[in-house]
Amino acid sequence: MSGTGAPSQRAARGSGAGKAADARGGRAQNDSPRKAGSSIHQRQKLLLPASSCWAPGDRARFRASRHGPFFPKLTVCLFLFVFLLPSVLSLPRPRLLRSVFSPDPQTSFPFRVLQISSFANSSWTRTDGLAWLGELQPYTWRNESDTIRFLKPWSQGTFSDQQWVQLQHTFQVYRSSFTRDIWEFVKMLPDEYPLEIQISGGCELLPRNISESFLRAAFQGRDVLSFQGMSWVSAPDAPPWSQVVCNVLNGDQGTKETVHWLLHVICPELVRGLLQTGKSELEKQVKPEAWLSSGPPPGPGR
Repeated sequence: MSGTGAPSQRAARGSGAGKAADARGGRAQNDSPRKAGSSIHQRQKLLLPASSCWAPGDRARFRASRHGPFFPKLTVCLFLFVFLLPSVLSLPRPRLLRSVFSPDPQTSFPFRVLQISSFANSSWTRTDGLAWLGELQPYTWRNESDTIRFLKPWSQGTFSDQQWVQLQHTFQVYRSSFTRDIWEFVKMLPDEYPLEIQISGGCELLPRNISESFLRAAFQGRDVLSFQGMSWVSAPDAPPWSQVVCNVLNGDQGTKETVHWLLHVICPELVRGLLQTGKSELEKQVKPEAWLSSGPPPGPGR
């Protein structure tokens, strides 16, 4: 009787002691296996990278005492992360590593278009256009030509032939109407012939799929107006007649919508395509940021 009762009592006492230890926190409940789909198991998986800093036996010492010293290697990991990471990031790093820590593009290729229109008198005029992407010139438009000339094999970008035909037609209508309108504007200008008008426009792609566009006009080398938002605005210190010109231009809603469409839709789309088709040549224009070797920089022939 006593032989069989003693093991039962000892087992009961052992079970009670185990439950008491669990209640006091002496035994971790998460030592028992869990289902793979439980939320506790998922949180444990998220903590795996941090626990990899612990040495063997650290987890047991942490469970045994909440007040004793623990995390010997975790503290080292945190120290390295907080104090050494800024120093690492300040060092020159390869392009792949730079793309991880600095996702924003480091090199910009603004797209700029320059139009120069000369008016010798009320019957003779000449308009030429040039375009640059960064330091490369993909387009030119001579006065004697009805079409834009491609100067690079990748100048078409990702636009289809039909898109380019429509875009060419838009610029042809613009050039003919521009010449006619300038002859009308000259009638209310105090200056006499010869006249020169310069128009600069374009766009630039920024990080996070954002673009900035601009369009400015100069008369005899002096800024007179610009296109901002959906309106023409007179430039600071521009002659008084520039405001009259802006009022006339702002009354043409169709032209304003076309200009806005060209600046904010067509231009960024064109540049994105050029950055793809001209990638190899554009990368040659990018100068290295730093010489990564510990030796002297390369000299001639090296």
